Amino acid sequence: MQLPRLLLLVVALPVMALAGPVPVPVAADGKEKEAITHALGLINTQTADLGSAVANWKGDLLGALPITTKSAQLLEQLRRSRRTADASRPLSTDEALAVAVATGDLSRVVQATLGTIVDNKPRFDKLLVLSPVVLLNLELQRGATADFSDAVVRKVPEGLKTIAQGLIKPIDDAFAAAIDKYKLFWS
Repeated sequence: MQLPRLLLLVVALPVMALAGPVPVPVAADGKEKEAITHALGLINTQTADLGSAVANWKGDLLGALPITTKSAQLLEQLRRSRRTADASRPLSTDEALAVAVATGDLSRVVQATLGTIVDNKPRFDKLLVLSPVVLLNLELQRGATADFSDAVVRKVPEGLKTIAQGLIKPIDDAFAAAIDKYKLFWS
């Protein structure tokens, strides 16, 4: 198989994987906490799956397909989850605390997965076509994460917004650090 065709597969397959979306419940029945925590749980699972795919990757171009697919699926889940949060009514204090616990769990998984992605940068760099794809995915996921986070924070009671933003900061910091590592390749 020629390299351009293989590169096309690496980039195009994740887009095709998005054809079968997993629905995220939209809270129309007063169960905003459940909808948002469910969305956080889906993001958590997909983030962990991405981390496992990177950790188990053998370093070959074709073997990167599961990574790019899982990355694209995670991006789409983040976008669907933002729509879920946007459609939710404001959270009560108790609901916001339940969402905070789920956010703390997600933060740990995101930081671990991004650490795995950074640790594997030398292997991505060896296949010149992959590091730019990883960088682009990190930037897109950071933006989608910020959009989802902002949508959730808008639903949190006013007195808890600063705490909610503090829970999200380690996630954004981890993305910033990972993006900085991958930008070094192109500086």
